[in-house]
Amino acid sequence: MHKVLTVVFCALVSIWMQGQQTNPITLQKQLKEVDDTTKLRLLNELYQYYIVVNYDSALLFSQERKNIAEKLNDSVEIANSIRSIGACYWTKGDTEKAFEYFTLALNKFIESGYEPGIASAYNNLGLVHYDFGNHSNALEYYLKALKIYEQLDNKKNIAALC
Repeated sequence: MHKVLTVVFCALVSIWMQGQQTNPITLQKQLKEVDDTTKLRLLNELYQYYIVVNYDSALLFSQERKNIAEKLNDSVEIANSIRSIGACYWTKGDTEKAFEYFTLALNKFIESGYEPGIASAYNNLGLVHYDFGNHSNALEYYLKALKIYEQLDNKKNIAALC
């Protein structure tokens, strides 16, 4: 089942990336010429590109994003980068490490009060619990994510959960 979820995850990211027309070489060159805030965005785009083609590169870009976010003391970006690191491990099949990073991300999102991030982290933890075979825990996390997405009227993510 993990392989099916990984394929679906990669397909969705791939479809999204096609719409972005991201050229990773151009993005990497731009990293050298921009301020740290813009670097966060570019590193996220590189992560999103590489998560479907090279997990290790995606992980490196996520870690670099986390370092810059920490330097800027941007708690939401720190949490997003931690969640991205967890997604790299989950996609590679290392559910233990993914669980660790998704839990860290959830705690950071809760500290910052960033509801979309909290919902996303709950969803990620649901995926990991599903992989662990803890289906009741997975459902609990999915329902927590769903509740927040409903409060935010985020129809796209509500549909993705259903």
